[in-house]
Amino acid sequence: MRSDNHINKRKRGTKKNSKKKKIILITLLILLCLTATAAAVGYKILNDKIAKIDYVATPTGSKAFGISDQVAKDLADYENIAILGVDATES
Repeated sequence: MRSDNHINKRKRGTKKNSKKKKIILITLLILLCLTATAAAVGYKILNDKIAKIDYVATPTGSKAFGISDQVAKDLADYENIAILGVDATES
């Protein structure tokens, strides 16, 4: 008698656990769908805004920046290197 009661309690416990797992699974699935929808809408909005930007072609070359031919020839072998965040002053 006692073992039958113990087995019935075990079966009821597994039903509760499977019900909880099902609820958690459905909740996670809904959150995943909402997140995917929000990401798709955000992507569409940003893509539409970027598509509205008018790009202007800028001229390149030494003539466009007002560099004379002699200076361009003298500096042809130089390479520009930017050093950012360096502070030469002593504190």
